[in-house]
Amino acid sequence: SVDTGYFGQDTLAGTRLRTELRDVAASVSIITKEFMQDIGANNLEGLLTYTVGTEVSGLGGNFSGASSDANFTDSISTVRSVQGSNRVRGLGGADQTRDYFISSLPMDGYNTERVEISRGPNANIFGLGNAAGTVNLQPANANLTRGRSQLSARVDSFGGNRSTLDLNRVFIPGVLAARGSFALQHDGFTRRPSGTDTVRYNAMVRYKPFRQTTLSAAFSWYSLEGNRPNTTTPRDAITG
Repeated sequence: SVDTGYFGQDTLAGTRLRTELRDVAASVSIITKEFMQDIGANNLEGLLTYTVGTEVSGLGGNFSGASSDANFTDSISTVRSVQGSNRVRGLGGADQTRDYFISSLPMDGYNTERVEISRGPNANIFGLGNAAGTVNLQPANANLTRGRSQLSARVDSFGGNRSTLDLNRVFIPGVLAARGSFALQHDGFTRRPSGTDTVRYNAMVRYKPFRQTTLSAAFSWYSLEGNRPNTTTPRDAITG
C-alpha cells in the first residue's frame, strides 16, 4: 500500500484483496505511521483513544473497563492484549491480528507501519471475528531500496523514558536487505513504586530473487516486567 500523510488509500481488511478504501463496503479506518508518530502513540492504549468508534481501558484510556474483578485494569491482559481491554462500537473487545493472523503480541509503534481497524462482524471474511471487529497491525519490513539509521529518545512524566534504534541495510539493491530494531521503555506512575519495564527486539530479512517473487522473514522478542497501580478502590464483597 502507498500511504500519504494521514491518508491510507487501500486495504486488505474489507475483502482480503487489495482494494481502495472508497470501494470497501465496511467500516474501516486506516491509521498511518505519520499519524501514530504525531500523536505519540506507541501502543493500542495510546492509539484507540484517538480513533472513531473505539474506547480503551487502562490508566491512559477513556473508559474504566471495570467489572466484578476489582483489579481489571491491573491485569496483564490489559497490557499485552487488545482483547477485553477495549470496546469497539460499544460492544466489546476486538480481535487483534498481525498481518491478518491472530496475535497476542502487543503493538509498538517502532515496528508497526500502519493499523487497520475494521469495525463490525467480519468472520465471513477472515474466518474469525467478534461482533466488535478486528484491529490489524501491519508490521515493518526491510526496505530493498535504501539504507536507514534512526535513533530516538523520549522522556515522560513520572520518570518514564523510551529509546529506540532502527537500522536498515541494503546488501543488494532491489534484491536483498536486512533490518534490525529494538526499543527500551520504562513507564512510571504517580503511585510508587509502581512501574513497568519493556524490552523489544525485532529482526527482518527481505529477499526478492525474481521480479514477481518476494520472500520475507521476521523475528520478534518481547518482555514486560513490573507492576501497574490500582485504578479502582478495593472491594471486599461483604460490606454491600
